[in-house]
Amino acid sequence: PPKAPKPPKAPKPAKEPKPAKERTPHEGEWKPGSAIVVIIGVLVIALIIGMLAWLIINAQAMRPNPSPTPSESATKVIVKQVDPLVTAADLGNIGGEEWVKISGTPSEEAAYCIGKALLADTARELAGVRLDQADEGPDTMVNLVATFPQADGATNMYRLLEQQFGLCYSSGMQIIDSIAIAGLADEAYAMTLLAAGSPKSYHTLVTVLSGKRVFIFDVTAATDAVGVKDVAVPIVRVLERLCRDSQGSCPTKLQYHDVVSPATEAVGYLSEADLPLVNPGTGQWKASAPTADLAFPGTNCEQGLDQVDAEKGRRTLILEGDARSAGIFGVDQLNFIFDDDAKATELYDKLALDITECQTRLPTASYEDTGVIPAEGKADPVGAWGQTYRAQTWAVTQASGNGGEQRYRVGAVIAGPRVAYVFANPSAGFDFTDKEWLAVVRKAGERLTQA
Repeated sequence: PPKAPKPPKAPKPAKEPKPAKERTPHEGEWKPGSAIVVIIGVLVIALIIGMLAWLIINAQAMRPNPSPTPSESATKVIVKQVDPLVTAADLGNIGGEEWVKISGTPSEEAAYCIGKALLADTARELAGVRLDQADEGPDTMVNLVATFPQADGATNMYRLLEQQFGLCYSSGMQIIDSIAIAGLADEAYAMTLLAAGSPKSYHTLVTVLSGKRVFIFDVTAATDAVGVKDVAVPIVRVLERLCRDSQGSCPTKLQYHDVVSPATEAVGYLSEADLPLVNPGTGQWKASAPTADLAFPGTNCEQGLDQVDAEKGRRTLILEGDARSAGIFGVDQLNFIFDDDAKATELYDKLALDITECQTRLPTASYEDTGVIPAEGKADPVGAWGQTYRAQTWAVTQASGNGGEQRYRVGAVIAGPRVAYVFANPSAGFDFTDKEWLAVVRKAGERLTQA
């Protein structure tokens, strides 16, 4: 019989697919937000760089120009839109003549007693001009202007100039007047003086502080000092142009006040410039440094000055170069400083008695009053720091056994707790006048108030 057909083979079961291996980002697969993060980071960095560049550019644009160095200011006059210098038109007919400009270089011109280097080394800008009388007369004006970045620098220079005047006293100058001018600017000070040398020359020197500028005006004349009020006229015209640009006070109503001259190096003592020449234009005063040694010639009327219990000092001034002097002619100033006014008054009164009662002890002595300060009916004069003072002066004569005599000039001054005794040894035909000696003692009182 036919064979039955073989049954069909069962199909093999299908293999389950292996699960796909999971990849990590480290294996190179990007997470969905990675591209966005990178783009944002690039934009942030670009923005920061742009902001830094903008700040640098604007900072450079806003930076002020540097001020010139002292060496630049010393050699270069910086021309301002507003001319700070006095002009011939400003001067008008001061001195009775017209004026013409001679130069405009600070390095060529200098005011009396003012060193150019002092201004050039500290000022940011320096300008100068000299004007002479049109008829080639002896009168001249020098104007220097120093400009500083700030008003403080100008104020410091103004104070320094006051000290500079004190250093010039040994040059042979003689102070005639010292005047403060109110209403001209922030501050203003004037001196009239007689300079040493031949031919003689008079100077009217005015220094002005106006904001960030210091102005110096020096008018020179041959026969007499030009009045401070006359010199103030062109100065007002200059300051009316410059006061706002200088950031200083503008001129108003001017007022003039006598003041104490700038202090000497030996504060509290007379300077060479305080004493008149016996023969104008001849000789020069020389001063020693103060010493604690009180030894001086004296009149033989003074008693026990070296025994006074106080801070003591002496300065001697000698006139040199005048052949008409019979011998050594000089002035001694003895200062006594106490711890209270009462002790000073006691010594002041004693000095007066030493002179006025001298004849009772020494029959060869005689005296005469030569003036008092203040004059009768006047108030005590005011010196430095608001301190008042008063004084007496005498001429003392001592007769000698051979019929000759020796004349002396003395004066006593009191200022609060301070006393000064001033002595001079004139000779026949070579002496101060009573008026000159009173002025010397007055100046000693002013100096004493500065101590």
